[in-house]
Amino acid sequence: MVSLLAFNSFMLLEGGVANATQQSSGVPVESTSSYGTGATPSTSVDFTVGLTVGGEIIVSCVNDSVSDTAAIPGITGGTAVIANTCNVKTNSETGWQMWVNSTATAAMQWHGTDYTTNFFTDYTEASAGVPETWTTASATAEFGFSATGTYKLAIMDGDKYQGFSGLTKIKVSQNSTETDTTGVDTVFGFKAQIQDSFVRAGNYMKSGWYRAPVTVTGAVQ
Repeated sequence: MVSLLAFNSFMLLEGGVANATQQSSGVPVESTSSYGTGATPSTSVDFTVGLTVGGEIIVSCVNDSVSDTAAIPGITGGTAVIANTCNVKTNSETGWQMWVNSTATAAMQWHGTDYTTNFFTDYTEASAGVPETWTTASATAEFGFSATGTYKLAIMDGDKYQGFSGLTKIKVSQNSTETDTTGVDTVFGFKAQIQDSFVRAGNYMKSGWYRAPVTVTGAVQ
């Protein structure tokens, strides 16, 4: 009797929720742990992936060389207008600008070594740098340009011309947004005129080929 009471007391201390009768009968005791609910612990963190799409601009012209098919009479004088269309494409959200300049002063020169006396003076505006209706004085030979197109500068409205100024770039058109995939055209009109009986250094304008190197530049704003 004494040994049975001692056994029951031991099982109550070690088994917790079990009683002496269950332990003695050999029936297993199921766990009642709180981790048996099926929940899985988790945590999360947010971050951003960023990159930059670069702005690009492409300028192309229909012709890389343009010329008049008819010669200007060198003594009695005459006029030639030669056109070329240049296109700008850009994805810049801030827009674009188009500039033009020549790499020679004067721009239109004789192609050979006599260019220092055989050239067309860069067109001279009444107000320097302000395009105007083409007007030249007697006994002169001048060369200039016009620009037309949807986004030409307002200052060039109305078939206005101006002269080149060597390497100095002259802005002709611009817009404050990107273009579509077809781009935007600007049409240049290059005009040359020899007035009747023009003489320089005691000579008429030499016959032959004259050329003007022209650079068109596109830039994002």
